[in-house]
Amino acid sequence: MDPTYVHQGETMHKRASGGRDVILQEALNKISSKVSHFEEEGLRKTSFSIGVVNVALTAYVIGKWPEFYWVLYLVKAIVMVFYKLFFVWYPARQHYFFLDFCWISNGIFFFLFLLLLFKLTSPSVTQNLFLIFFAVANGPLAWSVIALQNKLVFHNFEWTSTLFIHMSPGLASWGIHWNREKVLEAWGSRFEAYAEASTADLFLVGWGYYCVWWACFTAWMLLRGLHYPELGYETVFDALAKAHKFEEIKPFKGRGLRTQIIIYMALHFLGCTLTFGWSCLMWKSQIAHTAFLSLCFLSAVVQGSSWYLYAIQRAAIKQIEMLMDDKTRAAPKNSV
Repeated sequence: MDPTYVHQGETMHKRASGGRDVILQEALNKISSKVSHFEEEGLRKTSFSIGVVNVALTAYVIGKWPEFYWVLYLVKAIVMVFYKLFFVWYPARQHYFFLDFCWISNGIFFFLFLLLLFKLTSPSVTQNLFLIFFAVANGPLAWSVIALQNKLVFHNFEWTSTLFIHMSPGLASWGIHWNREKVLEAWGSRFEAYAEASTADLFLVGWGYYCVWWACFTAWMLLRGLHYPELGYETVFDALAKAHKFEEIKPFKGRGLRTQIIIYMALHFLGCTLTFGWSCLMWKSQIAHTAFLSLCFLSAVVQGSSWYLYAIQRAAIKQIEMLMDDKTRAAPKNSV
């Protein structure tokens, strides 16, 4: 065989091997970048383990000692709500997220339970505060688990805290409302007055509380909040508008910013008002209440499992597919 052909063959083989090595290295870099992204989100052995223990502890307490779950909620809120506010959001100029109905309500619930723990309120005030808590917990908050597709992802603090503020108040209300004898035995007169309230009381007190928040928040957004993104601060409306591209969807498309805010808050008002009616059913039926909270938890489990399947099965494949698409677009086209 001609040595020239042998040499050319070896050269072509080296070039092909070198090309494959470059592509493989780029693919490895893509996958490594995705792994680093997951680690930045908290995907580590320690955080995952803490997340699993958190769910196990929640299940154990609500099943074994439902009358004490509200105390566990009180302790968890220190981390899930206030740690997030001061040590996560504030440095990132996102602390106005706390003014959102779900977050500020959990902050108020924290102080409500502190008052109850130390018996610093009168029976009449306690009754109204608990009615607000029950109506909000099983109306707007619990429905947000399903509507916002909250995820049960063990390692991610962002998603864990979001699921906590939407799901845990409902569990606490279930533990108190349907275990009256145990609650009275453990906590005396702290929760005695609320049981005499009617569903009309529940709706009006809870909805009235929401209306006060709605009026204050809407006024703040229209007068001040709409300007904050220009100053480097994030608001819930601004984050949602960007994430869901409000400018491209009805009924926001082609509207001015103030009009978009009014439309958003009107839809928020309508949706939340309907859920306050739903909370009245939860007040009257333990079976319905248990089934609904189970459905919320199942929804979070399904959403969380979908994320893990993506992370395990699809993420690496997606990165390689993107790399192949880039290579295809970059390849020179043969001219005719």
